Amino acid sequence: MKTKEELQGYPFGLFDYFSDDCPSTGNPLMLLTDYQLNVKNARENDFKVSLMIQKFSKNETYFPMAEPRLNLFGKLVKIENDEEIQAVQECFLKKHPRARGWIPGRGHEFNFYRLKVVDIYFVGGFGDKRYIGYIDLTYYKSAQVGLPRLYMQNL
Repeated sequence: MKTKEELQGYPFGLFDYFSDDCPSTGNPLMLLTDYQLNVKNARENDFKVSLMIQKFSKNETYFPMAEPRLNLFGKLVKIENDEEIQAVQECFLKKHPRARGWIPGRGHEFNFYRLKVVDIYFVGGFGDKRYIGYIDLTYYKSAQVGLPRLYMQNL
């Protein structure tokens, strides 16, 4: 699939499975296919990507602009070691059992990638009483387990 000529160079985001539990490092694990436009664009941009994370709710009073969210910037690194693939696959499927059909070796050309985080931008919500800005990477890495790590912090 080709992108439109006039859109060349624009970032391309898709909804993708991710986990920070395999193991919990602050560098999310993602299951992606090299045929996705976002992966193709990353390949052409030295594998630089960003991942926006926000908690969603089915509650009828849910207002997404008031909810915290963060954007992780980093590089995609393909996991190619067979032992590591087996280890992360088992963990990843516990979190996303519906992804079973896309795991490597099942006839689809999906691979596990790790997003090596180099910077973080956090929006604590809507209004002047919430923190909005960049988060120190050392602070992020020292937070307790689980993504989004910063939701558990008092910013």
